[in-house]
Amino acid sequence: MKNRYAHLSLPFKMMATAVATLLFVTDGQAVEIETGNPDVNIRFDNTLKYSGGLRTGSPLARYVNPAAGGNMMSTDDGDQNFKKGSPISNRIDLLSELDFDFRKTIGFRVSGAAWYDTVYNRTNSNNSPGTANSLSVPYNEFTDATRNLHGRKAEILDAFVWANFKPTDEMRAQVKAGRHSLLWGESLFYSGNAIAGGMAPFDVIKLASVPSTPAKEFVMPVGQLSGQLQISPEWSVAAYWQYDWRRTRLPAAGSYFSSGDLLDAGGERIFVGPGPYLTRTQDSEPSSKKQFGFALKTRVEDADIGLYAIQYHAKLPQLAFNFVPSATSMDQGTYSLVFPERIRAFGASISQTVGNFNLAAEASIRHNSPLQSLPSTSFYGAPAISTSGNPLYAVGTTGHINVNALAMLGPSFIASSATLMGEVAWNRMLSCKSNCGPTVLDPGVTRDALSLRVSYSPNYYNVMDGLDLSPSISVSYNPKGKGAAGPMGPHKGGDVTLGVDATYLGVWKAALSYTRYYGSADNIFNTANTYSFAQTLRDRDFISFTLSRAF
Repeated sequence: MKNRYAHLSLPFKMMATAVATLLFVTDGQAVEIETGNPDVNIRFDNTLKYSGGLRTGSPLARYVNPAAGGNMMSTDDGDQNFKKGSPISNRIDLLSELDFDFRKTIGFRVSGAAWYDTVYNRTNSNNSPGTANSLSVPYNEFTDATRNLHGRKAEILDAFVWANFKPTDEMRAQVKAGRHSLLWGESLFYSGNAIAGGMAPFDVIKLASVPSTPAKEFVMPVGQLSGQLQISPEWSVAAYWQYDWRRTRLPAAGSYFSSGDLLDAGGERIFVGPGPYLTRTQDSEPSSKKQFGFALKTRVEDADIGLYAIQYHAKLPQLAFNFVPSATSMDQGTYSLVFPERIRAFGASISQTVGNFNLAAEASIRHNSPLQSLPSTSFYGAPAISTSGNPLYAVGTTGHINVNALAMLGPSFIASSATLMGEVAWNRMLSCKSNCGPTVLDPGVTRDALSLRVSYSPNYYNVMDGLDLSPSISVSYNPKGKGAAGPMGPHKGGDVTLGVDATYLGVWKAALSYTRYYGSADNIFNTANTYSFAQTLRDRDFISFTLSRAF
């Protein structure tokens, strides 16, 4: 049958798909389920969302052409797979949330998400079979792992029970058991540099799609038991014990925001030259045990002060290469991802409201922390051990500081109201304890790293009957991006996002944005096979559109 939209350009086709899908959603907001018992409350929320995106530029030679000086053998698939003007997303999401409580004292929460993206369920634009890192599928197809993560997946998010109770007349307590998220400290955008970075994995795919996403929206829940005791109006203590470990969700190999074909889902091999390669083997994951934390919080006059101590396993990996040289095969060994264990962090935070501004700061020190290391190398099956007792990557002590401000601004000549957010993040390698030589600790690193991001969004209410608009701008810059304690983004680069959000009748939401990356362009690895710390997404500017409906 003839496609009735065949004469329309691709963006209009994608928008037509969105509108046609969401118009089937019936009127009505979240469902309050009537039980006939005033002590029982049940709420069932659903959000259906369409999202589409388009690449606005062509791949730069620096990323896809060895003659241009770039090392692109194992970093180009995400660039090659999407040509200029092609869709980077054409996706439908469903988020469902069920909340139950009895007399506000006990209850449970279950939430889940499912999505389908046509972009990842078909062939792509790759035309470079000699540098495609997939082994299980042809060079112009996404691997099953990449297709499943980006293109068709359903997962449980929250799944926990909770209880509120009063140990005494003055005290209040809450406990949670099951899969849920927990963030301590004071961070807005750079939670990976804060105490929060050790407490939960992050969804970097969501963060890459909307670079100014606040931390609370990209944190991923894990299985844990947590509790908080309010001892008095001024003092409280909190603790958690995690029985579940999850890695941070990175863009899968070959996906649009992937700048390394070996990381993580979908990574199958890495080239070590024009032809020879290493194949992916089983990753070295940490135990789910020995992850816990304690917090003490108090209020002094108008300031909230917190003290924290946590032990955790890394959510981001180190690379390990194991060479088994062969004169008869291009397969020269294996590579795997190694996740360091038993990192300890101690920190303090302060937060205070001054006028319309909430000002906050956090400082922490990490012990047994992995440093920015080159891939560890071994031969003939020798293991790359991930425990703190015998690491093959650089390990040391690092310091971290986050300073941020959040302002809810009132009416002005600009807008009815506005939101202003900004954060500066800094870290330093205080000492290197082991494997500190230039063949392990990347020789290009500096002791310090510094990043900043600012986001501003004015609000215009009832522009038309029932329609509110919020244009926005978000800018990041990394004046020092080569930190040994953890790179903070492309050195002397960043991103700019311009957008506008619209809300109609409180349940229809739409957003249109354009993201541009800037900074010196290079692949993850430079021609010397060390990290470049450059902008790996310089040519991947994109336009995105979302339309969602709550019911």
